[in-house]
Amino acid sequence: MDRPPRGPGFICARPEGNFTPLVPFDEFPPNISIRGVSRILTPAQTQGMTSCGMARARTEPWAFEGASTLAPPAKMI
Repeated sequence: MDRPPRGPGFICARPEGNFTPLVPFDEFPPNISIRGVSRILTPAQTQGMTSCGMARARTEPWAFEGASTLAPPAKMI
């Protein structure tokens, strides 16, 4: 059985030239949520999205730092 990589397996390239890792939301701890985003999507919910392909889920949990249940700070204008 192949072991998934220890780090993220996919990236997103930004127009400014930066690269950012993509971490599957269903691998986040259950106490972490993103308002308006489901952990698992239906085929209809994927319309307009770009697939990164098929990947096995990690067997080891991610270690999160600085995450809390508090609301994020308001945006500064």
